[in-house]
Amino acid sequence: MIVLREFEGYKIEDASKYKQPTFAQSSSNDGKKMTENYEGVWADDFTAVIEAMHCYPHATGNFTRYMADGCKESLSGWTDPYERPTIMFHNDYDGIVNGRIKKAYMGHSEKSGTDCLMLESSHPDYNTRRDISSGILKTVSIGVAAHDVRCSICGQQLAEGEMCDHVRGVEYDGQICYWDVYKFTPKELSYVIVPSDKYAQVKHIKYSNESGRETPLAMHNGEMKTTEGLQKNNLHTKNKEKPMELEEQLKVEKKLNESLQASKTALENDKMKLTEQITQLTNEKIQLQESEKTLKEQISAKEALVAQEKQLREAQEEENKKLQEEVKTALVDKLTSLRESAGKPKMEKLNERSIESLRDSISDLEAELKESQTKGTKGSAADPTVSDPEPTPASNAGDYNTEDDADDIGLSL
Repeated sequence: MIVLREFEGYKIEDASKYKQPTFAQSSSNDGKKMTENYEGVWADDFTAVIEAMHCYPHATGNFTRYMADGCKESLSGWTDPYERPTIMFHNDYDGIVNGRIKKAYMGHSEKSGTDCLMLESSHPDYNTRRDISSGILKTVSIGVAAHDVRCSICGQQLAEGEMCDHVRGVEYDGQICYWDVYKFTPKELSYVIVPSDKYAQVKHIKYSNESGRETPLAMHNGEMKTTEGLQKNNLHTKNKEKPMELEEQLKVEKKLNESLQASKTALENDKMKLTEQITQLTNEKIQLQESEKTLKEQISAKEALVAQEKQLREAQEEENKKLQEEVKTALVDKLTSLRESAGKPKMEKLNERSIESLRDSISDLEAELKESQTKGTKGSAADPTVSDPEPTPASNAGDYNTEDDADDIGLSL
């Protein structure tokens, strides 16, 4: 359920700040005096006829649109099980009730050109009648509990508490986003300063006199009179009014209108700026969402790549481990074989040694066997049974034939 209050600038999240005071009431003495002066008036019925809400395709200033079928379905709820109140500024917490809804029906508005929700309200209080008759109390706003609210862009059901990414009043691909209300329950009708439905106002007043004839009411100089009485009073008053006073009054009213027009223009400019800011923020949000989506895709791709690399690394590590086991087994077998060849005893727990340690042991043992083989080869080449020839004695050096020696020398040469 969403509580909607159709006056300009209303935000659901700021609902608590709309507890505003009612219009200033006349003093009790003045009210009593007026009541005494117009006791005959109170005996008759005073009815305000109100165009309360204009239906689709008309949209309010809060960018909501009320479906005609939803308004028709709400008709009985305005008077049953109790007549809904008329109050000020949607202050349904501790405000003052100034009237009750007596009748609800569908009509057609010439101003909006659409179907509209028509309400008729009674107001027994003199001050309220006076302000409605004078036009001070004119513009109205309905307060409802909406049960079926949909986004006009995506159709998301919003009354269930779920929100979509679209913002009311923002344009998407050439279409403005609205909240379309299909079903609601009436709560109250408020007199407000600026309604979000600019055509929501008192259309006319019915005053039923004792004869049963309905007569429009009007106000003049703070007194409640019928139209017939006012016409007579106006003729009498015109003769008394001074032209200068009227001219001064017109000047004051002109300045007031100019001030109001300037305020209205400033508010419209502020609204336009806020709408542009909302559009800009929405576009930035969309860009951030797209960037977030891209980053998530990149992260997912990176995670998949990391997982793949992890699997490859684990497979490679398993293969390396297997190869190291095979290499160690081969080294153990070789070292065992070499020790047997060298006649050395068998060593235990060789499998617990590292590959580097096994290789060092094999290298040392191969060097030892090579050295041993080298020494064995040299010993077998020399014959221990053969002795060196004895040298010629030096004393025989001079006992030789010269010619024979020469021949020996020549031969040797």
